[in-house]
Parts: sequence; C-alpha cells; structure tokens
Amino acid sequence: MKAEKEQRVEPDSMSAAIGETMGEVLGVATLGADEDFFAQGGDSLRALEMISRLGSHPSLPLARSSEAQSRLVESVFVDGTPGALAAVLTEFENH
Repeated sequence: MKAEKEQRVEPDSMSAAIGETMGEVLGVATLGADEDFFAQGGDSLRALEMISRLGSHPSLPLARSSEAQSRLVESVFVDGTPGALAAVLTEFENH
C-alpha cells in the first residue's frame, strides 16, 4: 500500500511543477492539474517555450531528455493540462 501512495505523490509533484511553469509562460497564476494551457491563452509558440523551460526545471530531470521533450510536444496538443503532461513523464520514467 505504501508504495502505491508514493507513486501517486510523484505525478502530483510533477503536475505542480508543470502548472507553475505554464503559469510563468502565460503570465498567470499556477495552473491546476486539470487547467488547459491553451484555454488559458497559450499558443503553439508558448507551448514550445513552456516545454523548453520544463527541461531546465530542477524538479523535472526527466524532462531534460530529447525523447521526453518530443513526447511532451506531441502530448501538449492532445491534452494541454499539467496533469496530462505529468502522466507522460511518469510513463516515460516507467519504461
């Protein structure tokens, strides 16, 4: 049971870091796990800037790899929420 709880905390932590970065790029407050980047005023250029910033975020070492960045670029246009991008990084970490 304890291992399951620890796994749930990690995506939440990633989601918070991603939401913070999204907010910084958009010049708004931190986005919640289910708030869409594009609905908050994001566009394709800002999405790329946001993904680039994720690569240098100290809490997201996985986002530094080019493969993870490619997956994030593909995913942000399908579901641009911090929670969805955290799930992409979690899946990347587990494979």
